[in-house]
Amino acid sequence: MELEDEDWERAAHLWADAANRGRALSDVDLLVAVVALRLGAVVVSADDDFDTLPVQRENWRFPPSA
Repeated sequence: MELEDEDWERAAHLWADAANRGRALSDVDLLVAVVALRLGAVVVSADDDFDTLPVQRENWRFPPSA
């Protein structure tokens, strides 16, 4: 799957928002987040940086209880 122009623009907005709140996020995290948002997907990661972003995240180290 290729990134779309809108993905790059949305990532830039998310970066600016995080930077204004004193957070530095990696480009990869931003791009993963925008693709997840576009697809309506859940990000499965132990990286707390995703909590700064408007995505649903599940921490693979602490899976939800059944």
